[in-house]
Parts: sequence; structure tokens; C-alpha cells
Amino acid sequence: ALPKRFEQRRDSAIRRFEQLKRTENEAISAIEREEGKRPESIKDEQSEIEAEFDGLRKQSDQIIKSRDGTGDSELSRRIKKLFDARDLLSNYQKVHASVKRIRRAWECLNSGAYKDWV
Repeated sequence: ALPKRFEQRRDSAIRRFEQLKRTENEAISAIEREEGKRPESIKDEQSEIEAEFDGLRKQSDQIIKSRDGTGDSELSRRIKKLFDARDLLSNYQKVHASVKRIRRAWECLNSGAYKDWV
């Protein structure tokens, strides 16, 4: 009885192994088929991304060249901030030069150096 029971279990294990092997091979084949399709979809996505990037680059160039900070895009807001900062810096340089002149004049008045000018 033991050898017959052993043979039954062995045959059952072999059948189970073969079934699992077929299932695994089918899964591998399905994955390989998907991978075969993937390069086309990747190329399509790459083309879409390149086209979108090119459009954004052209839009950015146009916004920067026109110095247009209006609009709702993040780029427009950033450009407006850059132009505002540039204006502030150029204004700062003018104000700083004026402050230096006024400070020098104040020093001359306080020291009495203006009396020697005549």
C-alpha cells in the first residue's frame, strides 16, 4: 500500500509541477508580449513630451522677448517677479547714488568744510 500511495503522491506532485510550470510560462509570455508593445508606446509618449516641451519653450521665448508678465501661468508669474526685481535693483542703484551725494553734502555742512569753498 505504501508504494502505491507514494506513486500517487509523486504523480500528483508532477502534475501540479507541470501545471505551475505552464502557468508561469504563460505569465512570462504575456509579459514578453507587453514588453514588445511597450517601445511603441514609449516612443509615442516621448514624441508627446518633446512636442509639449517644444511648445512650452516657444511660449517661454515669446513671453520673455515681449517682457510680458501677465497671464496665469507659473512662468508668467516668475517672469513678472524677475522684471520687478530688476526694476527694483535699477531703482536701488539710483537711490543709493542720491543717498551717497546727500550724505556727503551733510558731512560737508556739519564739518564746516563749505566755509573754505569761497
